[in-house]
Amino acid sequence: MTASVSSLDRLPKRPGEIIEADRQDIEAKVRAAESLPDEPRVACIAASLDGVMTHCSTIPE
Repeated sequence: MTASVSSLDRLPKRPGEIIEADRQDIEAKVRAAESLPDEPRVACIAASLDGVMTHCSTIPE
């Protein structure tokens, strides 16, 4: 049994709607949990899930 193209098209939409509804809260929690090492050569740490990236909260000078 194989899934139809329309079923496969709908598959990621519902989770995307749920995530988008809580996106600001999710991003805030991710930013609160991230930390940059004290080493000056580190400028940014990015996390990606399915093409969605968090913004850098601060970049050391």
